[in-house]
Amino acid sequence: MQPIKRPFNRNTMIPVTIVLATLLLLTGCATTRKQAQREQLDKITAGLQDNRQAIDPKELASLTDYLTVAYARNPSLQTAYHRWRAAIEGISEAQLLPNPNLSFSIFAEQIDTRHKVALTQAFPTIGVLRYRTRVADAQAQAAMHTFEAERLELLERVTRAVMEYHYLYQSITITAEYLRLLDELQQIIEARYRSADASYPDLIQIRIERERLEDRLAALRDDRLPRSETLAALLNLELTEPLPWIADTEGLLPLPDEVPFEDIIPLLTYLNPELQALQARIIAAGYDIKLARRRGWPQFMAGVEWMTMTGMGDAGDEDDFAFMAGVTLPIWRGGYRAARNAAQEEEKALIAQHKTLQNSLRAEVAMLTARYQDATRRRNRFENSLIPQARQAKIVARQAYAEGRIPFAGLIDAYRMLLDLQLMSARAHADQVTILADIGCCIGDLDSLFEKNNPTEASPTSE
Repeated sequence: MQPIKRPFNRNTMIPVTIVLATLLLLTGCATTRKQAQREQLDKITAGLQDNRQAIDPKELASLTDYLTVAYARNPSLQTAYHRWRAAIEGISEAQLLPNPNLSFSIFAEQIDTRHKVALTQAFPTIGVLRYRTRVADAQAQAAMHTFEAERLELLERVTRAVMEYHYLYQSITITAEYLRLLDELQQIIEARYRSADASYPDLIQIRIERERLEDRLAALRDDRLPRSETLAALLNLELTEPLPWIADTEGLLPLPDEVPFEDIIPLLTYLNPELQALQARIIAAGYDIKLARRRGWPQFMAGVEWMTMTGMGDAGDEDDFAFMAGVTLPIWRGGYRAARNAAQEEEKALIAQHKTLQNSLRAEVAMLTARYQDATRRRNRFENSLIPQARQAKIVARQAYAEGRIPFAGLIDAYRMLLDLQLMSARAHADQVTILADIGCCIGDLDSLFEKNNPTEASPTSE
């Protein structure tokens, strides 16, 4: 006997259509926030390259080159990048409804109903999906700012390592030049000693000074490999030989004469990525509070059930639909209240952390601007006054020693003074650059301070 099929009734599909339309309405806007985040991701990370791309260390000839390679290859930066991408994917997950439930029942004793199939869908409380999506979006924003903070910190560390490497090169060059001058002076002393115009203590002193300087130069040259490896670690490079020197600093970067504290301190709140990341987390915490409040609200369920029933007499089996609705009973009020209180305390903690960081950055910027002014003042004094005077004093001392008017120790002191001043000038220059990088990292605007060395806009150049 064939089962009797009931005629199709269009009115029975209206509730099903309403349910499906509701699902589409709640999930159909899931791409808007995610798309906006992806656009930011594509814009900021346009300079990222494949980490396995081959890099010839011999081609690294400028600060721009080092910054570009570090931006493309540094593992820490890529860690922040992938965490940002993961946070963006979390936006779609936050917008999803719970999985629908499909069940099938077959009755052991088929009296009235043979079997039935039920499809149900739970619906969160009004506003839950919206706030959950906003939490995920704020967390993705925080991940983006964390990535930017990691990028700025990386560029500051690379700049510092490059300038220390360059300072080492200058120290070796200046010391080697001083050693060459001592060699010339030693030849003069030995010639004068053979003609009895110079004393034996003078000859001994020049030899001691030369050996002392040779030992110093050897120590500087030995320092090249560890400094090179430190820089290579930031670039994620494996070296077979030390990195090339950056010999020419012409146009290395623009150095302002001063960095006024009053002009840059207002930029902290708006540009520092760490503060912006905390601000995004505060926004997420605010939405978490609203979500915690809604945990105490009832949730709804809707579904449809299809069943096959035994017909009357010889009428055969009959099919029928049933529409279901349900609601949860949030009776555990103490737990919901505790969750809300915990969310509120977390928001307060983040606000306090934001203020603490802001105060710390303000104090750090004040200290850095003062150090930059000092480094600029020292470098100007060395280059414009002290070094020219030391060069003149060296010439005068050499002439005076030749005429017998000063002892040999006075001549050595004049040479040593010029060496020390040149090294201190190189140190002041390195300090200027690294302190400026620190300031840019604090205010979150390192690219404008190093406008000529923006790795996302400038292409590698050879100097």
